[in-house]
Amino acid sequence: MQRLLDISVARVFSAHLSEYLLRHGFVDVAVNAARRHVFSPTSIEWSTPVLYMRSPDGRLFAPNARLEYIQSIVSNPEFARWQTPEFIQVEAIVIPPGQPWHLFLQRPTDAPPGSDALETLRRELRLGEATPPTNLIALLGPPRSGQTTILQRFTYEQALLAREQATHEAMVAVFVPLSGYDQQRGSNRLEQMILDTVGSRVPALRRELQNQFQQSLLNQPTPDRRTIQRCIFILDGLDSVPEDDRAEAATDIVALARRMPNQRFIVSSTQDVFPARIFHHATVVLSQPLSERLVLRYFRQRNAERSGQLYRILLENRLLDLTTDPAMLVFVFEQLVYKDRAIVSRNQLLQDLLEQSLSRLPDRYLQGDAARRTLTRLAWEFRWRGTDAMLLNDVFAIMAEVRRERDYSLETLFQFFLSYRLLVEVGYHQVRFVYPALQAYCAALELRSRPDFHERLNDIIALCGISQRLTWWEETMYALAGALDDPVPLAPLIRAAILDQTSNHTLLVARCLRVLSDTAEQRLSDAARLAYIDICVARLHIEREPSEERRALIATAMGRLQHPKVFEELNLVLTHKAEQASGELRYDHPRVRLAAARALRVLLARFPESTLYKHTTMAGINWTAYRPQDIPAPEDLVSAGRVVMQSTDTAPLIEEDATLDAQHAHQTACLNGLDATLIPLFVFWSKGTEGNRAIQQSGHAALRIALESTMLQPLERAVAAFALGDLAIDGDDATLLIHFMMQPPPPRWVPMSGRQPHGRCRSTDPV
Repeated sequence: MQRLLDISVARVFSAHLSEYLLRHGFVDVAVNAARRHVFSPTSIEWSTPVLYMRSPDGRLFAPNARLEYIQSIVSNPEFARWQTPEFIQVEAIVIPPGQPWHLFLQRPTDAPPGSDALETLRRELRLGEATPPTNLIALLGPPRSGQTTILQRFTYEQALLAREQATHEAMVAVFVPLSGYDQQRGSNRLEQMILDTVGSRVPALRRELQNQFQQSLLNQPTPDRRTIQRCIFILDGLDSVPEDDRAEAATDIVALARRMPNQRFIVSSTQDVFPARIFHHATVVLSQPLSERLVLRYFRQRNAERSGQLYRILLENRLLDLTTDPAMLVFVFEQLVYKDRAIVSRNQLLQDLLEQSLSRLPDRYLQGDAARRTLTRLAWEFRWRGTDAMLLNDVFAIMAEVRRERDYSLETLFQFFLSYRLLVEVGYHQVRFVYPALQAYCAALELRSRPDFHERLNDIIALCGISQRLTWWEETMYALAGALDDPVPLAPLIRAAILDQTSNHTLLVARCLRVLSDTAEQRLSDAARLAYIDICVARLHIEREPSEERRALIATAMGRLQHPKVFEELNLVLTHKAEQASGELRYDHPRVRLAAARALRVLLARFPESTLYKHTTMAGINWTAYRPQDIPAPEDLVSAGRVVMQSTDTAPLIEEDATLDAQHAHQTACLNGLDATLIPLFVFWSKGTEGNRAIQQSGHAALRIALESTMLQPLERAVAAFALGDLAIDGDDATLLIHFMMQPPPPRWVPMSGRQPHGRCRSTDPV
């Protein structure tokens, strides 16, 4: 046959041919009649030649090996799975042949903008060209970055495309895992492995590929493009080949690609063990960490209704950096959705990941916490020695120290760590942790259990005065602060922050304060609480801390401290965007103001709603101005047995318990430091993130009304814009926010009567 023929067309043609042969007996009449029945002006399958009748075995239609292989891919759940919302879109950049792609790993900010990995592969394959500059592509990335998933999705889509085109020009993707390369014997191990993998699915295709391999070995003339069976050989997992055979496998891949220039080859590997010297003629496609946009897109794919809420949990709990890895993104999503966690800490997620990985080990390694102690000890040694990777000999020496007199195989335990992606080999003689965040958490667990805990902690605090050391130790310090039930061990950090002139310790204090557990926060003494406040307030202003990123982190951390001074300072940052610094008036960065607004929202969420309503009533705030018209009345929405939004004209105030006078006085003092007109907006902001769907819709709609209202002050509308941007779930919200930002601004700033604290001036510009 001259062209591929779909099996359905073959069946129709055979049915009509047989019918006419039985009725009339004339072959030519039967063939012409059958061809008329399958004729379609938009297809070429009707032009099947009549010479098939000369087939020596008498078969009308010989089986098509490529179509059978395509069908085996399409019907395979392992490949079809990635056509569902479970697939995570990954971006990649292209490094031309011969370029030093390692530079983009060391300086990611210099990398070109990425594009969709699937589209990048299709573009670089150049399927429309007979002889492209190179027919070999290397897909690289860190461990568990989704290369196999991407290639399986590519194989499935290419199979669908080849089935639709049904011509020799359509290239079929042949997926071959390289994990069994070391089991092959003899010469041409790569070719034999390809043939074995294909033969297990479609034996006929194995014979076709074997003929092509033999022709390439004999250096026969290249067949015409219209007759050769063109394929895309996808060789997945070069890093899974043992170290002793990896170089030979890479050499075989390069040699096969040179012998068969009409074919295309894609090989995947982790970037740590990729033999770049052997693949110097290959085009490198380097996968990139997941961006915030891709994380949000995945949440919308899996759970569109809760995607906004889940994304806010990541932002508010400092979990976004954990989701840059596809495998970790799936893990975090499952923890948030299936365990229905509204509040989750970074330490909780890392502990769950550790427990899930260790639970797969045999019981002999779980007795006495042998595996856990080994892993935490390794993590601590990595941190204390200041290295990301450690020599294999040193790793086994540490594992032997933990084992002592117990009877279990270190090699077997090490292989388990590799198999479950806790550790990964780097090069030929080094090992590192797959997840740096998990390494920092395990190091914190080991530090906490050490007999010299306080001495080592004091050493680490002293080292953090140097910026490079702070970058190295900060994740471990955050994990330690989140694991402490009593904040007393952090007292040396407070003393160092008071004496620090570089703000490194202040930043560390702020972040440790942010991750403190509720138990540790309740045990904070009044003196320690005031010390935390003084440290954070001192660095909250431009004169003391020019970095807006650090000031935003400090403002966020202050959301853990309920104190009148905190409310006063955060209110100043939010309401007075112009600040006097170095003798000139400077505008504060919106990032800092947004962090202050979020901190105030967190603080006000802890207040009884009756206290907030009473305070705003005394200030003359009318809540009915925010009432949405298209949802149930605010007084009909009840949360936890209390009225969520009630009109000051009709609903009575809730009487305060006499026993809470002291607490009420403290809360009143806090609220006096806050602009009372902003309290309703913070309440609606909180309602938009909590409660049932009706309450969320009520808070969301109230913010839209506030943003569009011309009766509110610019500052109130600015806070409404901050809140709505945090809750935005559809295009209408984005359109409204863009319209708000594009409005002509009023005068830039108006000096207030009297001198403002810290030289700040209130601005009438809402943004």
